[in-house]
Amino acid sequence: MNSKLFLTFHDKDLQKEYILGRNKEVTIFSICLLVSRMIFSCVLATEYFMNSVTLSRMRTEVFGMALHVIALGFGWKFPIQLQRIHALVVIISYGINMVNSRHDFKVEDMISNIIGLQLIIFTSSVFINSCWIPTVCSNILISSLSLVYYKLVLQFRLVQLTFAIFLNLVLLSFTTYYCEKWKKIEFIQMRYNQRINEDMCGLIENLPEGVIIYDT
Repeated sequence: MNSKLFLTFHDKDLQKEYILGRNKEVTIFSICLLVSRMIFSCVLATEYFMNSVTLSRMRTEVFGMALHVIALGFGWKFPIQLQRIHALVVIISYGINMVNSRHDFKVEDMISNIIGLQLIIFTSSVFINSCWIPTVCSNILISSLSLVYYKLVLQFRLVQLTFAIFLNLVLLSFTTYYCEKWKKIEFIQMRYNQRINEDMCGLIENLPEGVIIYDT
């Protein structure tokens, strides 16, 4: 690789091949996230019609889901240009829920909001990440804003929560980096072995007749 920090390839064609191959995996995992999100939205809509959920919370959920769909569509159409920010957009689309007021949540909803957001950050960073730097930046941004939101809006005490989120960010940043690094090293090794096999097949096919290959 060209850089151990940015994890870029020397060969631009190899970089393009990796992105296109990785795009299929990213799309599948992102669709799975979107389906689970749609199921949750259906449950939320049912509660809304039962007057258990506010209109404001319903709007933010629909807006975040729409942003997720747009990221999927443009990411599939323009993978070379946009795949590296796919995880960033998905994480932000979930962070949109933080614009709700305290009156839009029950106590149990507040807890699920904290756990759910951190779970989404982890899932996006590990499974749909293609470029670790923008992904980690989005993690830091959303986690920092979430702390402000929990303090000013939901009025939580943040001593233990701040430490937990900070520790999670540090561990997740290393995990995001090394997951991407291992995927790219595995891809390079696979392509290297494939080229060796192709060269050996070409060499054997071009051997003159009458030459016998034997193991001594």
